[in-house]
Amino acid sequence: MRRVLEKDEKGRYYYQLDEALWPLLTNFHGESAYSCSVETEIDMTDADSFRKELEKSSGVHITLNSLIVKGAANALENFIILAGRRVDRLDRIICPNPNELPIGIPIQVEDTIRGIVVEKANQKSLLDLSRELNEIIRRTKETGEQPQIQWDKPIFVVSNIGNIGGVKSGFGQMGGGINSTLAICSIIKKPVVRNDEIVIRKMMNAILLWDHFAMMANTPIEFLSQLKKRLEEPSTYLV
Repeated sequence: MRRVLEKDEKGRYYYQLDEALWPLLTNFHGESAYSCSVETEIDMTDADSFRKELEKSSGVHITLNSLIVKGAANALENFIILAGRRVDRLDRIICPNPNELPIGIPIQVEDTIRGIVVEKANQKSLLDLSRELNEIIRRTKETGEQPQIQWDKPIFVVSNIGNIGGVKSGFGQMGGGINSTLAICSIIKKPVVRNDEIVIRKMMNAILLWDHFAMMANTPIEFLSQLKKRLEEPSTYLV
């Protein structure tokens, strides 16, 4: 969805939904998200090597979350509606400022969840983003406090469920009017075919849960393709 965003009377950016989506809204009444999912497999071998080399040369700890947030923020610039939410009208999706994309990340502190947000993630380099995430996560885990976050605003949420254990897939149900959630599964070494040869690579599944009331399938599929490209070619896209 690369249409030009409009602004409403409150100065908020929004997408006006296509007429093609109205049968979905009327047939299903549109009270809550109509959740669908798409999934892709991403080769993280080069991304992991890139992360380690940059970490060594810079002295900055670079996590998988940093790579994912950087890749997602850059890819989102062409698919802003994925970070939007339906607020007060069924036919409009309120979106963040396209130049200031916020990425939300739930982190586990013992048996509770704390949500953190990287503001203006698309404006930050991988090193700056890593420094910020490292500090926020350290402070949150040490204090156990919930950062002050306005969750009612448009945001794109990345949930790294693969950090918990050996997760290959999953599915959830969205709420709160959000348009999508990206779930990141575990990185697992497995045999894959490269140039007609079987080699061992570090593979990771990424699942995008999305609201069919808000968009057609091309938007989430194209976004995942862009995310995959960025993570598989990190030295080109994630610097």
